[in-house]
Amino acid sequence: MAANQIEAGLRVKAGVEGAEDIGKLAEELKATSVDAGGLTQKFDELQAEFADIGKQQALIESFKGIKREFKESDIAIAALKQEQRKLKTEMDGDGTKAQQKRLADLKAEVNSLHGCKRALGNQLMATRVGMDAAGITTQTLTKREQELAAQSEAARAKMAALGGEMQALKAKSAAAANDDEKTMPV
Repeated sequence: MAANQIEAGLRVKAGVEGAEDIGKLAEELKATSVDAGGLTQKFDELQAEFADIGKQQALIESFKGIKREFKESDIAIAALKQEQRKLKTEMDGDGTKAQQKRLADLKAEVNSLHGCKRALGNQLMATRVGMDAAGITTQTLTKREQELAAQSEAARAKMAALGGEMQALKAKSAAAANDDEKTMPV
């Protein structure tokens, strides 16, 4: 389970870092005052693409995490109820004060977990609304994750290509500036 959480975090982080990386390249391009071939617009489009991928990945990971917590709360509730039944059997009537206190504590824990489960249910519904708005359904979740991974890789490849174009433009600009300095009268 921890490995899944780490992997999920890395996927979301990759989308966020991609958007940050493209943002840095766009700022670097703007600082050079050179924009041959509309690179600034391409960078802006790519930044929007990374942002969209990151948002969708975050929705999916949020949904999966909430579902996992929801299931874990069911398991915890069942275990506490089992413990309650066992304690009631052991009590043989009213039982000791310690047993009565433990039974009351177990009931309080069960009630608390039911409250948490209701809150998780509300979060789950809100996340599903966001997923629906993004065109993601629970039936296509795995497929959409794979598509997003592919889109992220494609966007990274575009980012690398744009970075190369930008470096080439910077080199041309620097070379032109050197030529201008050489031809300027002293």
